Amino acid sequence: MFKQRWSWIHLAAAVALWLAVSPALAQTTDATVRELEKRIADLERQVRALQAASQRKDRNLQAVDQRVKVLDRKVDVQQQAQRQLTRTLPKVDFNYRDQGGLTLKSTDGAERFTVGGWVQADGRYYTTQAPGGASTFLMRRVRPYFEGTIDNYYDFRVMPDFGQGAFTLQDAFADIHYFPQLRLRAGKFKEPMGLERWQDDRWNEFVERGLPTQLVPDRSIGAQLHGMLLHDVIEYHFGVFNGSTDNVATSDIDTNNAKDLSGRIFVRPFATYASEALQGFGVGLAGTYGTSEKGIALDTLKTAGQNVFFQYNRTAFAAGDRYRYSPQFYYYGGPFGLLGEFVYNSQKIGRFNPAGSAVNHQISNYAWNLTANYVLTGEDAAFDGINPRHNFDPRAGSWGALELVARVDQLVVDPDAFKYGFANPSLSAGWALEWGVGFNWWLSRRLKLQTDYSRTTFHQGAANGGTRKPESVFLQELQLIF
Repeated sequence: MFKQRWSWIHLAAAVALWLAVSPALAQTTDATVRELEKRIADLERQVRALQAASQRKDRNLQAVDQRVKVLDRKVDVQQQAQRQLTRTLPKVDFNYRDQGGLTLKSTDGAERFTVGGWVQADGRYYTTQAPGGASTFLMRRVRPYFEGTIDNYYDFRVMPDFGQGAFTLQDAFADIHYFPQLRLRAGKFKEPMGLERWQDDRWNEFVERGLPTQLVPDRSIGAQLHGMLLHDVIEYHFGVFNGSTDNVATSDIDTNNAKDLSGRIFVRPFATYASEALQGFGVGLAGTYGTSEKGIALDTLKTAGQNVFFQYNRTAFAAGDRYRYSPQFYYYGGPFGLLGEFVYNSQKIGRFNPAGSAVNHQISNYAWNLTANYVLTGEDAAFDGINPRHNFDPRAGSWGALELVARVDQLVVDPDAFKYGFANPSLSAGWALEWGVGFNWWLSRRLKLQTDYSRTTFHQGAANGGTRKPESVFLQELQLIF
């Protein structure tokens, strides 16, 4: 009974306690719910605020993206305009390593204009001297030039010479070349004849050219077809010219109806071979034919020291056919080079005898030349000069290129020139034989110092049937290409 009574008491107490706590629990739950609802409301406001901020951010990003696109478009337009401007602007190039010259080029390569030139300042010092000029300094050649290409296929070149106190128009021509195998040149330029004459003045091994050049034309006015065949194995030139006195850049107008036909074929048979030892060999034949009329100046022949050793009498004159031919060759292999040519020159010359009748005769002179060069510093010898591996610079211990040269050549006048009274053996020599040695210092491709020694002996050319005294001369030349 006692235990049962306590159980009821416990139950009653639990019920009383629940009844007492229930209102408080109810009040607590309501407060919690209200707090949670408030927090949820706050969270919803924050979410809405975040959503609004995100929408504003998206709008801002869209605006920024639009502005970036606009800027990108502006940049693209500016870059395109810059590219278009760049395509229209000429390119400027200064050919420092090779032949000098300041060049302007169009972007498509269709137009090119180059301004350049060279200066050759010489010194002549005679140790033994035949009759002639004195030892002197002189400006041997001062040759600015302007050349270029128009519309891809039309070349031109204008080159005067202000050397030796005189003005001479050396080159003034146009060249049309749709095909490398067939080109047309017209104007004033070198006649295709002598090999050493054909070599540019800038690349000659000696200060002055050899004796065969005395018997070939220099520049003349005319037109020629020329080109390269079989992958540059064959080079040819065929043209018609006003004609000129040998070794003279002719005047710019002809004074007679006669014209000269000139032609040259030069073959490099091994040009396409892999062996460099064979590529540098070339052999050719050149010739001219024309008619010389009275009034055309006759030849005046000079030594390497530029003293006259032969001239025709004043009573002699050109009187008919003139023809020349010249077999020629060169070989360049490694540092060694060899050049040789033979020139035969025959011209009908006349004079009036005391009785008033004319005496005409074909006078045939000839000359030959053999020139060798060797580059001590190992660079390749070439027909168009030496390219030093390193320019002269004493700070770096580089000395440019050093070259030794040697030459022997002879010019023989037809004995009939004296026999028929066209020349005086007391004033003009029957032949001249020259040998020379030289040292060329290529400080760079465009700066060269040459020193030559030349000795020339003669037959006849002095009074009473005597022989003209030998001529010995040192020649120096400082060449600057710009």
